[in-house]
Amino acid sequence: MLDKIEYREDGVLVVFSGVVTSEELVSANTEVLRHLAQSPYRYQIFAFLDVENFIVSAEEMRYVAMQDIAAFKEHPIQKVATVSKSQLVYGIARMYDAFSCHSTAETQIFEELEDAERWVNS
Repeated sequence: MLDKIEYREDGVLVVFSGVVTSEELVSANTEVLRHLAQSPYRYQIFAFLDVENFIVSAEEMRYVAMQDIAAFKEHPIQKVATVSKSQLVYGIARMYDAFSCHSTAETQIFEELEDAERWVNS
């Protein structure tokens, strides 16, 4: 479930927990990209904290990656961080990395939110 989208001065933090579905992920990503077009920022952090299940197919992750690639061409973003201790989320985040290999953004996966925060601000 989507917990919050927090827009910051130079980035955005998106937090999910519990059961995450493809519809929630695509909807949150679409909203974040709409905001990017109106108010450019340099990083995104997608934090999947206390996730019980992640119901997203490879094709849906490809769609999210393609959304990002298209948006980042017009509004370059520097870094995209994924945060989770879940092995399932880690695997799906690696799929996103593979699908977004032509993106202008650098991507990393972290287990701790604090590590992601440090990386996006480095």
